This record gives sequence, C-alpha cells and structure tokens, in this order.
Amino acid sequence: MKRTLMPAALLAFALLSVPALAADPPAPAAAQKDGDFDKRKSTALERIDGEIGLFQELRACVAAAGSREEMEKCREKFREAREAEKGRRSGN
Repeated sequence: MKRTLMPAALLAFALLSVPALAADPPAPAAAQKDGDFDKRKSTALERIDGEIGLFQELRACVAAAGSREEMEKCREKFREAREAEKGRRSGN
C-alpha cells in the first residue's frame, strides 16, 4: 500500500504546486520598478540638461571667438568642463 500511496502523493503535490509557480509577482515588486523608472528618468533629464548647458556655453564662446586660437581655447574649456561633469556623475 505504501508503494502506491507515495507516487500518488508526489503526483498530487506536483499538480498543486504548478499554479503557485505561475502566479504573478507581488504588487510591491511592480511598485518598486515604477520607482526605479521615475528615478532613472529624473537622472537622465538632469544629465541631458547639464549637457545642453555645456553645449550652449561652448556655442557662445565659439561665437565670440575672434581667432582660431580663441576657438581652440573654447574647445579645451568645453572638454575640461565635460570631463568634470562626467567625474561628478560617476561620484554619485
């Protein structure tokens, strides 16, 4: 009798556990993903705004440049500012 009861019990356990494995993840995990999305979106927008600001400064500097040397100084200033911005972001 034990030989027929054991396979039946295992089969019943296997059949009853399948719906539990297919259940949706709990709601807090979904809420966490939305929170991560909002944070990542905010960070991306801040980064883009910073880049736009740097490019506007570069544009103004190049527009005001009266010589090739002055324009090269604008580019060097831009590169340094961009590297500093990258360093600031990676430090966060």
